[in-house]
Amino acid sequence: MGSTSEMCGTSANTRDLWALAQKFASASVDSTRKDVKSSINNINSIQQGIESSLIFVGCKASGKTTIILRLADRDEAPAPTSALEYTFARKTRGMTGAKDLIHIWEVAGGTRLSDLVKIPITDATIHTITPCVVLDLSRPEGIITTLDHFLALFNERVETLLHGLEKRGSKRPTALRKHAWKKYGGEHPDQSELKPSPIPLVVIGTKYDLFRDFEPETRKLVCKTLRYAAHINGASLIFTSTKDESSMERCRQLLYHHGFKANAPKAHIVDHNKPLMVLGGADSLSQIGHPAKSSDKESIGRVKALDWNTWKAIYSQRLPQNEVQENDALKDFVDLPKYREAAIDNVYAQKKAEFLQRQERLLHAAR
Repeated sequence: MGSTSEMCGTSANTRDLWALAQKFASASVDSTRKDVKSSINNINSIQQGIESSLIFVGCKASGKTTIILRLADRDEAPAPTSALEYTFARKTRGMTGAKDLIHIWEVAGGTRLSDLVKIPITDATIHTITPCVVLDLSRPEGIITTLDHFLALFNERVETLLHGLEKRGSKRPTALRKHAWKKYGGEHPDQSELKPSPIPLVVIGTKYDLFRDFEPETRKLVCKTLRYAAHINGASLIFTSTKDESSMERCRQLLYHHGFKANAPKAHIVDHNKPLMVLGGADSLSQIGHPAKSSDKESIGRVKALDWNTWKAIYSQRLPQNEVQENDALKDFVDLPKYREAAIDNVYAQKKAEFLQRQERLLHAAR
């Protein structure tokens, strides 16, 4: 009997062990399936490639096209840009063979045709686009009004799109705003003064070789003011010159960082005697200082931060700014008389007459 009992016990134990082994094997298979599925998804994601957009705006004849040609690895002479132009840059990534793509847009004419930025900046591209404001450092009398114009324009466009997405229940606006603060690290001492753009921004100062010969006080004022504007908006700031290969390569690396998600340049240059290179979030108001002369000890010692309007006023006192030009300069880009259309001209004349008549009636009624 003892022998039979031992045999029954052994049989039961064997069944328990077998059931346990089956359960373990089943769990292991499920886990393996999940791991394989996750790996396949990751591989598919990598193989799909990165698709992003850059849009270049800024001062007329500031070198936007030259920067774009360098970014796209095209060895050709820059041609004048008409209104809004499009090109692209493509790159094969590592061993995966993924095709990364940057859509590149350029708006010509300084601030005159700036409303064209609405074409590439949409709710479908807002999470992948980086506006780049290009400023001609050799003409400091025009860079602050130009920068201020485009910063306000981008902010208005982005907020309009994000508001529309929020109304449709999208979580993207919250994610973009949260991500914009990450570049500043944890608790930043300037937090109360910062208004980071929900999308990345790049400010590029060109023709540094000419700017380098300006008076030291002028260079200090320009550098400080641009650093302040970039810092509070979360933008990266870089100075470059076609005659300085190292600065051009840093600019290319910075644009690769935003377009192809490559590593950002490691350089951090804030000396006004050198071409600046400051990544978004890497500056501080204490390092920037105040827009006063270095000999004005009272201004330098102030603790209270100045707002952007004060910076602009101080800058304009030293370097009076040109007025922003309105969006009425299509005649600069096309010779309209060559492309007359009688039907269109007649309709235009009719509508213009109707508008003037309606305006006259409204004025008469208001008297």
